[in-house]
Amino acid sequence: MLRGELVSILQLMVNRMGEEGHENDAIVPVLMFSIMPARRGRLLQAYSDGEHLIIRMTELFNCEDENSPFFHHVFRYFMSEAVRDTLDLSDLTGIKAAI
Repeated sequence: MLRGELVSILQLMVNRMGEEGHENDAIVPVLMFSIMPARRGRLLQAYSDGEHLIIRMTELFNCEDENSPFFHHVFRYFMSEAVRDTLDLSDLTGIKAAI
């Protein structure tokens, strides 16, 4: 993970917490597309459970080809629906990596 990706994720979370309607959210999820030189990119999902910052990311994909797995991941995320309540931490599961 690049420093710029981490800083961007944290800034997105801070901005989201300040938005109207998110004041009481216990979980602040962020989905970020990271595009790098040489037309490579990846997706990063992040959230905080109040104690840990959990970040999951895809491998780096080549973005030159429209049939790249990167675009398949992007469209799959765009078509997905939220599955958890951002106000409740009680059923939170997953890999936790403190950053």
